[in-house]
Formats: sequence, C-alpha cells, structure tokens
Amino acid sequence: MITRERRWPQLVKITKPLFASAIRWRTLVMLALIFIFLLALNGSNVVNSYVRRNFITALTKREAAAFYTFALYYLGIFFVSTIVAVFYQFFQDRLALFWRKSLTRHRLGQYLAEQAYYRLRAHTEYPTTSGPR
Repeated sequence: MITRERRWPQLVKITKPLFASAIRWRTLVMLALIFIFLLALNGSNVVNSYVRRNFITALTKREAAAFYTFALYYLGIFFVSTIVAVFYQFFQDRLALFWRKSLTRHRLGQYLAEQAYYRLRAHTEYPTTSGPR
C-alpha cells in the first residue's frame, strides 16, 4: 500500500513524461476541455433538477400548458447533457490514451537506453536457458 507521503512524488513521476513530451500542449488543452465539460455536465445536472421539479409540479397540479413547456425543456436539457457527457468521456479516454502512450515510450526508452536490458538480464535469478525436456 502506498503511503500518503509517497503518493505525490509517484504521481509526479508517472505524469512527468506526458507533460515533457511533444504533445504537452495538446494534453493541457485536453485537461482544460475535460474540466470545462465537467463543469458543463454538473451545470446541466443542476438545471435538469430544477426543470424536473417544475415538470413534476405542473403534473401534480394538472397544468397542461406548464406540463408541455417543461416537458420540452426536459427533453432539451436531456439532449444537451447527453452531448456534454459524450464529449467529456471522449476527451477523458483520449487523455488516458495519450498518457499510456507517453508512459510506454518513456519506459521503453529507459529500457533501451545505454543497453540497460543487458544489465537487467545479467542480474536475473532465473536461468537463461531451459534444462533438458
């Protein structure tokens, strides 16, 4: 288990290759878009709760005009929040893909740098060849 004191240095260690790579500006833009879509999604959820409240109130008071008005608002908010949620998930998945790709390139570069794979193989405890079969 990772202690609280070690979390921040480890987070910095695994995110540093992403922010030091050639796509760092794209990464920062994606982080900003994720934050914006997160705020928009939460805002649409708040608006949705108020519209739903008014919709149910109109339904219980049997006010037909208000019922149809808030039903249209409800559909509009549902449509907008669905689009925002799709974009939020898209940018979140895209950022995760960039992060994995960047981290893989960084680790692979470390493995291949200065023939480190030879040094790793020399320190292994397992036999390099299998015995008779």
